[in-house]
Amino acid sequence: MLCVELDGPYHEGQLKKDNDREAFLRRKGWDIIRFTNEDVLADPESVAIAIAHHLSLQYEYKKRSGGLSSVTDRRRLDREEQQRPRE
Repeated sequence: MLCVELDGPYHEGQLKKDNDREAFLRRKGWDIIRFTNEDVLADPESVAIAIAHHLSLQYEYKKRSGGLSSVTDRRRLDREEQQRPRE
């Protein structure tokens, strides 16, 4: 059982709460791996590779259906959608 935690600025002010939650999850048998929001947004493939490595799995890139191959592509499409004139 793996918990992947993404830490952003919100977590800076609640270290004790985060540590308590992590201790609880570990007692329940969960393994925890952390990444910053910036890590995920800047290089999601490296995060995926790190998770696969943590699980002793071989990472294999597979292009998503619909032509979207990264978080960056999805954000670009979202921006384009927002910029389109509304009918």
